[in-house]
Amino acid sequence: MLTSKSKYGGSRSLEHSTHLAVLVLVRFISRTAQQTIVLLGIALASISVLAQTQAQGSCDQTPVRSGAFSLDCLNMHPTLVLEGDWGLSYVARDTNRSFEGFVDVPQAWRNVQIERPLSPFGRGTYSAIVSSNSPSLDRLGLFVPRQFAAQEVKIIQPSGEELILFSSPEVDDYSRVARTAARMPLIPLPTMYANSKLEITLTAIASRSGGFWRAPIIGRMEALVHKEVVQKSLATAVCAFLFLFAFLNLALWSAKSSELAPLYLAATAMLVAVRQLSTSGILYDYFPSLSVRFEAYIGWVGFLLGGSFAMLYFYSRFRVLLNYLAFLPMILLLPPALVIMVTLPLESLQYFGDWLRPVFTIGAVIVFVQLVRGAANNDGDLRITAAGTIGLILGWIIDILYYQYANDDLPIGGTSVAWIVFIGSQSLLLSMNYSRSLRRTEQLTHELQSLNASLERQVQDRTHELEQNNQELIALSRIDTLTQLHNRRAMAEFMQAAVDRAVRFKQSLSLAIVDLDHFKQINDRYGHHSGDEVLVAVATCLKESTRTIDYVA
Repeated sequence: MLTSKSKYGGSRSLEHSTHLAVLVLVRFISRTAQQTIVLLGIALASISVLAQTQAQGSCDQTPVRSGAFSLDCLNMHPTLVLEGDWGLSYVARDTNRSFEGFVDVPQAWRNVQIERPLSPFGRGTYSAIVSSNSPSLDRLGLFVPRQFAAQEVKIIQPSGEELILFSSPEVDDYSRVARTAARMPLIPLPTMYANSKLEITLTAIASRSGGFWRAPIIGRMEALVHKEVVQKSLATAVCAFLFLFAFLNLALWSAKSSELAPLYLAATAMLVAVRQLSTSGILYDYFPSLSVRFEAYIGWVGFLLGGSFAMLYFYSRFRVLLNYLAFLPMILLLPPALVIMVTLPLESLQYFGDWLRPVFTIGAVIVFVQLVRGAANNDGDLRITAAGTIGLILGWIIDILYYQYANDDLPIGGTSVAWIVFIGSQSLLLSMNYSRSLRRTEQLTHELQSLNASLERQVQDRTHELEQNNQELIALSRIDTLTQLHNRRAMAEFMQAAVDRAVRFKQSLSLAIVDLDHFKQINDRYGHHSGDEVLVAVATCLKESTRTIDYVA
């Protein structure tokens, strides 16, 4: 690495320090993530399914029948999912329509099979009576899934005593339902007797999913706490990895701001992480005042913007391969979705989302097909990206199928696991590409330094040679080439300086003029060569006969 400072300040040093820090981080992630990303995805998916299976432990597919359920199976299983036929007393908000009868749980009001669907906006009280061979059951708890509604949970004991265990302040006020806190804590139950009645009231106006679209769970309090801890621990691990990848990509982008792909990937990772914090309830443990409306919109923001940034990442990284048709659905539908989210009620966005999900899925499939076509050229990056894309599609399908089968969400959805594997693998690829680029830059810099040093040495040699040549030229211009005595030009310069010095210091100055007699006869009789030898001999005699301070020319 270069360590020299720029003469204009410390910006170059800061830039090199940033590159060095990023390189260290990249190499660390590259060494560790390469072996663990796939294993992490498999482990999270396996633990998620295992935790769901162990924590649920239902002893009957439909334990609630005709508004009654037995708790006897809690002697063998830790928890019981209260699915089945609950009694429902319902009144619509905007009409006088009401309903009394049994309905399936989980099921939204709009899906209740009667003459006309019930409105999703209204107030409904679900009730179920406890039947048990045991005289009493204690140390139980109740988990009521978060709904887009205000809730009240009440126990009516056989003696007629009513115990309100949980009540949202907004349950009796339609105008304030949207402000209901999204956090729904585990509810400790009092001692349950045979014929105790459980009543759960929902007041919903903010979503088309009014009603129990997820079933409550009753069980031993320690089992419910354990289930919640396992689910939130897994969600925390997922979010931690997502934020880690986000910060890594932000570091890559800050070191190479001209490339936007790491920025888009970081934004995608953060949005997926925030959405996971919301769906797992961790966000509302830290911010209990956040409302159900906030929960609904944060989910849609994560879906819309997360999908958009993911598409932008694909386009910025593989624009040569991808056809614009893959991004046309996002371009056409995203602006209307954002306008609907800001201006219209939530149910309008939910209905619009019925179009968005398949359209985004089709776009993802188109991207996958085009990546596979490009991967035919033995491009390893494209193959990994194509595998990650199909993983996202499969994760989405797994979540939908599981919900249809179990009427519940996995603690860690397949989509979340697929996002971790995809974002992790892409972060690894970007890190390795940046590392290779940085090493190539270092190599080129070293070669440039070597060339500069070689060029500097050549310049110094040529400068020294030039100085020598200049000295020789000066000497040639002031020395007679035959006699090696100073010539007339040099004598004139010396005489001027000598006269000036003598006048200034009032010193005497001597000048001797020597002439050779009959020199022409020597040239004529013996030739000019002999004459030159005579001149050289006389010059040598003069030089040997004078002092060092004398000047012979």
